[in-house]
Amino acid sequence: MTEDKDKAEQAEEAHDVDRADEGAEAPEADAADAADAADEAPEDERAALPEEAAADEPEAPSSDPGEAEQSTGTEPPTGKQFPRGWRLAVQLLLPPLLTAGAVAVHWALNVPDEVIVSPRDQGAKKKTKKKARGKDRRAQRGKKPPRKPRSDTTLKRTLARWERRDFDDEPVVVEWARRHQTLVSKAFIEARKEAFEGAPEEPGVALASSHCKTVRCRFVVRSPFDHELAAVAASLRRVEADGEGVWRMFETEDIEAPEGESPEEKYMQVTVAWQTDEIEPASITVAPPAANPDADGDAAKANADAPEPKPAGHAAAG
Repeated sequence: MTEDKDKAEQAEEAHDVDRADEGAEAPEADAADAADAADEAPEDERAALPEEAAADEPEAPSSDPGEAEQSTGTEPPTGKQFPRGWRLAVQLLLPPLLTAGAVAVHWALNVPDEVIVSPRDQGAKKKTKKKARGKDRRAQRGKKPPRKPRSDTTLKRTLARWERRDFDDEPVVVEWARRHQTLVSKAFIEARKEAFEGAPEEPGVALASSHCKTVRCRFVVRSPFDHELAAVAASLRRVEADGEGVWRMFETEDIEAPEGESPEEKYMQVTVAWQTDEIEPASITVAPPAANPDADGDAAKANADAPEPKPAGHAAAG
């Protein structure tokens, strides 16, 4: 019995070895059969065999960085990375720094070192040089110097030339006429104040017009009442400057209402000639009335007819 078991076990082991040998020889036979089939197959099928074999083989890792990014989904490091705090600081400070730089460039290119002030600017101060140039220009335009006062002889001769002629025919010396119209106004104001000093009512007498020519002046006085005109005429005759009479000639005449004036008023025309060209408005006053009321007219006539009077305080200039 024991010998029979031993023989049966040896037979099973031999059978197992045979099957193992057959399994090892089968893949080699299959590979050889595949190689023979490939040699016998057409060229198109033989070209497709390596591709199918390659598809079965696992893919090798790629060396291209782009393919590696696509496969992994992450960006590879590109160099030294700054901390997040530094990047935030740069983002905050860069805009104001760029703005400051732009302002500095604009200031350097467009803003002048000195502000140029135009004379036409509001509040601009005029320079002295410009005033001097203005004077030079006026001198170049031929502006005449101030007229010299005429001597007493010249005034007497000029009056004799024009006093017998119509007032409108007398030429006008503009500078002299302007100055003496101011004197006429001053003389009338002083005469009116003196004539009606202490009057209970305000007088209605007024200066209607005044004109000056070369040596004579003519003015018109108006009032609702004749007695007011007479009182003003009496005061005008006594007008003086620095204690001396101012009239070389004094004439009054009642006239009709001038053009443009009210016909209900009374009008008196006064024509005068001055003793000198050097009378100042501030020196004009009215002398007190004489003891004899008729002496005013006689004094005025004597003053007009006196030969070449030379009042004190008025130097005659040639």
